[in-house]
Amino acid sequence: MRTSRRRTACLDQRLLIEPSTLNAAGSFRLSGTLALSAQWRHGSGMPRHGFLTQDGATLTLGSERNQVRLPPYDRLDLRLRKVFLFRWGVFTLSGEVLNVLNRKNEYNVESTLLSLARTGQFKSGLRTGFPVAPSIGLSVQF
Repeated sequence: MRTSRRRTACLDQRLLIEPSTLNAAGSFRLSGTLALSAQWRHGSGMPRHGFLTQDGATLTLGSERNQVRLPPYDRLDLRLRKVFLFRWGVFTLSGEVLNVLNRKNEYNVESTLLSLARTGQFKSGLRTGFPVAPSIGLSVQF
């Protein structure tokens, strides 16, 4: 009986820290040669691994594991594509904007146990994702 309670507690704990993701994509043809598409990605905040507690803007050692989480990940990408038809082939011009919402989308790169043991504070290894990133593409088919 005692063993099954432990297993259930472990499973419940795992469900709480398990990240969730949602992806949605859509495309709309504005005309025979013009199309607009979008892709949205959302992820629940990943846990910051370790025995950490958030004290204002500072992370310190805590008594429970994986209690601090990163903010949710959100990214919206838009793409517009125009096709030009010629007797000799197809010319496709496309424009794309990544991270239209300009979200920071932080992610954990590193955390050293040595600095944690020395200072008693967790030194964040967070990095931010890329800002709004426009691009243009050209494809020629013969």
